[in-house]
Amino acid sequence: MHELSIAQQILENVEREVRKQPVSCVTGVHLRVGRYSVDKQSLTFCLEAVTMGTLMEGAAIQITDLEEVLNCPDCGPLTEEQVVNGVCSICGRWISSSLGGVDIILQEIEYECEKDDIGEESSIEGV
Repeated sequence: MHELSIAQQILENVEREVRKQPVSCVTGVHLRVGRYSVDKQSLTFCLEAVTMGTLMEGAAIQITDLEEVLNCPDCGPLTEEQVVNGVCSICGRWISSSLGGVDIILQEIEYECEKDDIGEESSIEGV
């Protein structure tokens, strides 16, 4: 299950980013995940397990699909809608490669500030 190592890496990235702020806890993490990269349910389960006892424990995990970008040898980059049964709908050639859609992007971290900062909520976008 490679979702466990991915969850650990996400936690490390979140911790690295929030160290730059006076954070008391992380309340939410927004991820954009390629639909062919991981099983989202397994990733959520692993994130819940690896975040126990950390600033991220109990944080809401929001996962949004990242659309795959396919590559036609003649037409170039295509969206999933432009490919039907593995064939480019523009020129009719078979699609043999992908340019994206297998990525995992840490899009936003929501957190609460330490008591000295009145416990207000903030976020880091485009991490």
